[in-house]
Amino acid sequence: MTGKVITGTIERGQRDARENYPNMISAAASYCAAVADCGRYGTINVRLDDGVDKSLADCWTARLLWRPLVEKGKPYCGDDRSEEFGFIKIKFEYPLPGQLYDAWIILPSGHGATHYDACFVELIAGELIGGSPVPYEARCAIHLDHTPPIMRSLSFGDNWVKKDDPKRLWR
Repeated sequence: MTGKVITGTIERGQRDARENYPNMISAAASYCAAVADCGRYGTINVRLDDGVDKSLADCWTARLLWRPLVEKGKPYCGDDRSEEFGFIKIKFEYPLPGQLYDAWIILPSGHGATHYDACFVELIAGELIGGSPVPYEARCAIHLDHTPPIMRSLSFGDNWVKKDDPKRLWR
């Protein structure tokens, strides 16, 4: 495969995505049908050795209202979330060297890493990578063989972060 290959390390997450993402992905799939089967296995959090441009994606949703089931491992008691999402199509390589899997970088507007950390990505896939949960601290890589074609909207995440925040990846 030609294009950009970025290695990284799998990190522990909050472990809420496995419970919450089936709800959210079903709503997001109306904007990006290709992710419809990606909510069953949660996410894989990866600390990349080099950053990715999070202002471009293959698909963006409008602002969705969705209800998480858990937050930090406990039942969610808040209001519905108003959140947008972006999706970047990639190949995920695990282990290194290893098999390539179809996957997506997901860009939730309500997650700080989307706005402030080009080297942290959250991945979703339509299958359980390697047939079992991937171990933390394992090395992996993302393969990005294209430049995502769609610029995020100027209002993306405005209900979560301030547009003039100097730490934000974009203004």
